[in-house]
This record gives sequence, structure tokens and C-alpha cells, in this order.
Amino acid sequence: MIPGGDLLPIVNDEKYYQWVHDFCGKKRVIAAICSGPYVLARSNLLESIRYTVTLSQL
Repeated sequence: MIPGGDLLPIVNDEKYYQWVHDFCGKKRVIAAICSGPYVLARSNLLESIRYTVTLSQL
């Protein structure tokens, strides 16, 4: 599960995104909430995958 929340502490932390990519890229079921899909996208895990997000914050 990738939680949401304030992204400012990690927004430019490429090591974090690489860790998420390595961990989640091993045929695991992944769930994300709130700003979690942003983390998955920055970790290059949403390419060629169908996913749904809610844009209620716009």
C-alpha cells in the first residue's frame, strides 16, 4: 500500500522512487490512495497499466 499525504519531503528524492520501483516491480499487488498514485507514476510503475484515479482535488 502506497499511502498519500504531503509529497514535499520526497518530491525530488530519486532514491525513494527507485526503491518503490524495485520493491513494487516484483509482481506484487499494489494499492495507492490520495497522492500515492503520483508516487507510482514517478516510480515508472504505471506505464502500460490500466489504473483509475479521482481528480476531486482539482
